[in-house]
Amino acid sequence: MRTTASQVLAVTRSQASWPRQLDDRLKKAAPSHLWAIGNTEILAKQKVGLFCSVSCPGDAILGAYDAARKLRDDGVTVISGFHSPVEKECLRILLRGTQPVIICLARAFGRIRILTDWRRALDSERLLILTPFEKWPPRPTVESARQVGAPAIIVITRSGFSARLVSSYRPSVPVFAVTTDALTYRQLAAVWGVHPEHAQVADVTYESLTTFGRERVLASGVGERGAAIVVTAGYPFHQAGATNTMRIELL
Repeated sequence: MRTTASQVLAVTRSQASWPRQLDDRLKKAAPSHLWAIGNTEILAKQKVGLFCSVSCPGDAILGAYDAARKLRDDGVTVISGFHSPVEKECLRILLRGTQPVIICLARAFGRIRILTDWRRALDSERLLILTPFEKWPPRPTVESARQVGAPAIIVITRSGFSARLVSSYRPSVPVFAVTTDALTYRQLAAVWGVHPEHAQVADVTYESLTTFGRERVLASGVGERGAAIVVTAGYPFHQAGATNTMRIELL
């Protein structure tokens, strides 16, 4: 089934286009429906997932761009959140081709702004935009934690705003707020359900702060090693209020 660039379609398990891999891999944690804009027939195609760190060496970045060009030229269907800067550039490369692309949002559609290159791909029926979320974040963070049975939520924050916002939804699991700012660390101690953690790390990256957060969760005894956990953060880290990334990590 296809929609226009302004139409949102609900995809359910009863439909032929439903991706059965979700049920096979996520079991009971699989979403009951997906929200889609674009050509849902793309879901039936063989897909390759694209994941790139928010911070990586130059040769890895160039290698990712080369891989994106090859996937594009080979006509391979690529699926990704396209959240990190490298992933976003790979998306621009992929959209210059003619092969299908699937974008998985980490938020609800809300008042989504369809970019010009996205609209062209939608009009040519080679783009599908998906989300399992019906409402605006940070609810997706809390809902994802529930779906995967996460023992905690890690929020990487500079100003503390994101941690307060997640807390306002009263999640059933503790929120570990990882911050490099001493003042934010002290202020978050008064926020409901939030465990502030002051990260004094030399290399401030998503990886280092996530590793620090995982260690603090394990040290608290809340979760066991190997458990799935939800991490939400903003990039770049030095900008307050820039939360734009949500990922499932393992303790």
